[in-house]
Amino acid sequence: MVGTSAPYISRLINKKDGIVNKVFVEMLEKLGYDIQITYVKKETNCA
Repeated sequence: MVGTSAPYISRLINKKDGIVNKVFVEMLEKLGYDIQITYVKKETNCA
């Protein structure tokens, strides 16, 4: 659908660093998914 090989898609899905790239976004859109990214501020332990 997106013009990539199955091994490439597998590597994207199994990445440990969690980086979302253009091909991954295009693949999800073609499959009918919307992507939501939520940013949450880290809590710091200031004493």
